[in-house]
Amino acid sequence: MSSQQRLATWTPPRAAGRREAVRRRRGQSYVRALLLLPAFLSLAFVTVYPLGFTVYASLTDWNLFNYGAPIAFVGLANWANLWRDPNFLIAFKNTAVFALVAAPLTYIVGLTVAVALDGATVGKRFFRVLFWLPLMLSSVLVTLIVGRMMFDPFVGPITAVFAALGLPQVLWLADPRTALATIILLQVWWGTAYTIMLLLAALESLPPELNEAARVDGAGEWRAFWQITFPLLLPVSAAIFLIQVVDAWKVFDIINVLTGGGPGTATQSISLLVYQQGVQGGNISYASAMAWALTVVIALVAGVLYQFSRRWAQ
Repeated sequence: MSSQQRLATWTPPRAAGRREAVRRRRGQSYVRALLLLPAFLSLAFVTVYPLGFTVYASLTDWNLFNYGAPIAFVGLANWANLWRDPNFLIAFKNTAVFALVAAPLTYIVGLTVAVALDGATVGKRFFRVLFWLPLMLSSVLVTLIVGRMMFDPFVGPITAVFAALGLPQVLWLADPRTALATIILLQVWWGTAYTIMLLLAALESLPPELNEAARVDGAGEWRAFWQITFPLLLPVSAAIFLIQVVDAWKVFDIINVLTGGGPGTATQSISLLVYQQGVQGGNISYASAMAWALTVVIALVAGVLYQFSRRWAQ
């Protein structure tokens, strides 16, 4: 081979090194993609496919109990019927009231308890475990033990207190005027534990020098909290409140166990109505339309709260 041919085929060492690095990175990318493929396939199977299936079902007249009957495409008829269905409108109103009351109350009670625990000097560990106890129990267990026992209209401790004070008997879960409020109180009691856990962790991570400097400058406890501590908690508070609101819109188990949506439709929620229509009634198409309507509402509420929380935290 002549010197000119060698010169034509010669590659500078630096360029060869770059090509080798590119090939190595490309090979690593293929390996990463191959390793992530099972996770993506699992996600598609348990998330993407059910979502697509419910969209398709909401556009048909599919009923599980009509064995062998052809499934007809009805378009947006199920969606249009939602806003003419009095049961759905009642469930929507109850769910909205539940979310608008339970979420703020849960945050306020959780913040109050977290601040009290953060400043406690005696029995802090004991009360921390005590307030976190509901978080260790399932919501169904909480409703069965606390809900039915505490609010029993005949032998419950709250009824005994009312009787001792000379107050009339209240049918907490059997009276349409008090059933939803009783369930909201139970939800606040159970959900507060999660709020306490996160807010207490956030409080303990704050530098104590800020409050100490405020006290040196003559600021009281109340003023130091609102002007120093609370603004520093805003990012965590915004995330907690968003989670509480979304969970409140999806309420199902506590209502299903305690009242089943009753008395009448006083505690009916959208999630419970979806269960009754789809699982108990077999009306998969109408239940799918309800589920997607709830999903859209939750997405809109979460989007608004997220934008508001970003400005709030800033």
